[in-house]
Amino acid sequence: MIFQNVNRSPSYIFEGNSAFNFGNNLDTKKENITLISAEANNPKFKLLARNISITNYTYFTSYSKADQFNGLLNITQFVASTKNKVVGHLSLYSDFTIQQTTGNNPVRVPLFYTRQRLAFEGVFFKNLNLSTGLDVQYNTPYKANNYSPVGGQFFPQDSTTISNLPEVSAYFNFRIKSFTALLKLENLNT
Repeated sequence: MIFQNVNRSPSYIFEGNSAFNFGNNLDTKKENITLISAEANNPKFKLLARNISITNYTYFTSYSKADQFNGLLNITQFVASTKNKVVGHLSLYSDFTIQQTTGNNPVRVPLFYTRQRLAFEGVFFKNLNLSTGLDVQYNTPYKANNYSPVGGQFFPQDSTTISNLPEVSAYFNFRIKSFTALLKLENLNT
C-alpha cells in the first residue's frame, strides 16, 4: 500500500513572466496531488489498483490559453501484468489496464489499454544478452489531447475521437559486454 501527497505551486510556464505563457495572467492556487495505490505480486502475475486525485489542476485549454480546473479530478486505474513462458526462450508479456476519470474534467484517458509482447530472449554465447520479438499495443477509442508545438504543451479537445487499429512493432535489442543496441520498427500494420 502506497500513499503519497504532493502540494506544489503550478509549473513556471503558467507564471506571468514566463516567455511561454502568452500573456495569461492567472491567479493560480497550489496544486494538490494525492496518490493511493495497492499492489499484489506473485511469480505469475502482478495486480495494481491506483487512484490519483488532483485539485487545482493547471493546464492549457487551447494553443495559448491557460486555465486552472478548480474541481476534484480523479483517475482510477486497475492494472494486471503477466509473463508466461511459451516454449524454450519464447515468452509472452501481457499488460492490461482499465482506467477512468470522473466527471467533466480536462484529462482524457482511454477506458482500456493493452500491450502484448512476444519475446525471444536469453543469454547466448556467454556474452550475448538478446531480446527480440513483436510488440502489439491497443487502446479503446477516446478523445486524445491536441498538441501545441509553439508551447510544447498538450491540451484537451472534444472534436476528434482517436480510434486506432492495434499498433504492431518489431524490435531487436541486444547487449554484448558493455555495448547495447536497440533497433525498433514501429507501426508495421500501417
